[in-house]
Amino acid sequence: MSGVIELRTFDVGGKIVRGIKIVKFRGSSFDETMRPYRITDNGVEVYSEEGIS
Repeated sequence: MSGVIELRTFDVGGKIVRGIKIVKFRGSSFDETMRPYRITDNGVEVYSEEGIS
């Protein structure tokens, strides 16, 4: 399998929000929506039910 994942930062109301989006993922369907994520002591947490606006 191979794919492309895009990581970006956004200024949302004066607050920096990190976003993650799958651009390509060979051999599988995927969600193309930019989703917020956080890097925590437990690893990367992606908030799949939220979008970035």
